[in-house]
Amino acid sequence: MIKETIAAIKSKNSALTNQVYETIFNTNYPLAEQGNADAQYRLGVMYMRKGDYYVRQSDSNAEQYLTSASQNGHPKADYKLGLSFETRSNLRTQNKQTAAQCYSKACDSPHQKTAVKAAERLVGLGGKEDQAKAINVFRTAAKNGHNQAYKHLGDMYYCGLGTEQNSEGALFYYRKFIGNDQATLEISRAHFVMKPGLGDFEVTIKDKNRKASEEELLFETFFPLAGDGDQNAQLQLGLMYLDGHYVTKSIQNAEKYFELACRDNPHHVTMVSAAYSDREHHQQAKSWQNRAVKESII
Repeated sequence: MIKETIAAIKSKNSALTNQVYETIFNTNYPLAEQGNADAQYRLGVMYMRKGDYYVRQSDSNAEQYLTSASQNGHPKADYKLGLSFETRSNLRTQNKQTAAQCYSKACDSPHQKTAVKAAERLVGLGGKEDQAKAINVFRTAAKNGHNQAYKHLGDMYYCGLGTEQNSEGALFYYRKFIGNDQATLEISRAHFVMKPGLGDFEVTIKDKNRKASEEELLFETFFPLAGDGDQNAQLQLGLMYLDGHYVTKSIQNAEKYFELACRDNPHHVTMVSAAYSDREHHQQAKSWQNRAVKESII
């Protein structure tokens, strides 16, 4: 008796659901045929879904309507189109590449949430250029207060995706994600699999009450500015890596930031040359002195 009652309720709900989607389809179909992007998007999504949504699932119809919606400027259409290609049962290489292209285009969506979701998918499907595009989406979203973007940035820096691997950089963004700028964080588990979407990182707060050192605060100030192209911040980070202040001492990382800081900036070339000379890094000092001479600034 109970099973029969449950079955009857499910049947009634299914019929009501079908009526709702029938109304949605009949309302949007003529609008879609007239070129309405919102209507085309709704129909495309309906054709993507498997189940009782009035119309039968159809990859080709979903692609047709979502492509039209994209061409007519719908901000979410490219992301859904990418999902349509990615989730097909026969995920051939061609479908994977097409999905990546759709996600790449969706990264430019004015709808921030859509752009971030597209960037998440693009990381696993695309190449290095796509990963670089994704990290820029996360940076923009983080500036606009999108908290999950901080987590994604931490993951990207931790794995070296779209940027060079940088544990201190990952640490900085994980702090932002958790919302405790003065906490010491410990990455207790880091697991990354190259598949659509970002990996799974478990980040825990080790000491919530520890006060940040002056060097730590300096790094947290300079790091995001350097990522935005601020050459003064890039120079300061290079010096921090050169001396091992807060970060692990690394001439290689110092050189990376010095190169960025000195692009079309002769004054910084002189400063880097002097910094190496003061620290008795004779080989590097000579190299930068030669560069300064060639650029006729000393």
